[in-house]
Amino acid sequence: MFLDPPYADTASRGDGLYACDSLTVAHDVRAWCLEHGDDARYRIVLAGFDGEHGDALTDAGWTVHEWFVSGYFRGGFGDQQYRERLWASPHCLSCGYAKC
Repeated sequence: MFLDPPYADTASRGDGLYACDSLTVAHDVRAWCLEHGDDARYRIVLAGFDGEHGDALTDAGWTVHEWFVSGYFRGGFGDQQYRERLWASPHCLSCGYAKC
């Protein structure tokens, strides 16, 4: 499953970014991920900014991947794309980028 909650307060962003905003829902989602990440029935990917989730996920065996799409962000926020990360739970399948 792919989870992409609004960026947390730890992502160095202000509130009001989203029409219905929350600075804490990402923390709740991360807690759920940590609770269920070792369940072999689930392959979980959590999106966020670099540093947003601290070391909690990697300490629990998750892998973190840099991810961005060239030209993805507009309106003066073009440098933000390099902060995007995807955390994959321990039961996600490994895949070489060239093969996928």
